Amino acid sequence: MQNQVKTYVKYTNRRVNQIKQGLRAGTARKQLAKTLAKEWGVEANPVYQKVHKVAGDLKAFKARKKLERANRDKIVKGNFTKKEIATVNLVEKKVNGIELSGDALKVYNKLKKEPTRIVLHDDHVRYYFN
Repeated sequence: MQNQVKTYVKYTNRRVNQIKQGLRAGTARKQLAKTLAKEWGVEANPVYQKVHKVAGDLKAFKARKKLERANRDKIVKGNFTKKEIATVNLVEKKVNGIELSGDALKVYNKLKKEPTRIVLHDDHVRYYFN
């Protein structure tokens, strides 16, 4: 069994842009890899792998842009309804934190049972169940 020497190919922005141009032009990935490898003077396999990765990134980018455009249209055309927002009643501010009461005690569908007391601290929140 022979030891194969792996070659490292540096892909500059110019080379990546050449790959993107070829993909946008509709050139087959394998053919694009062969031509670019010959032009750059490197093996075709690592170039094909990079072409494959850049193609996937381009595809994901296009899909994300398409989704953003679709969502933007929904937001523009959507009917907005005004919803009531529960008010937070601050009972008392202690040295250890701010204690909440009233509607603020209702943590919707997040905890198994409703807390009796909620205290807000600078870096965390404590829920008390008595």
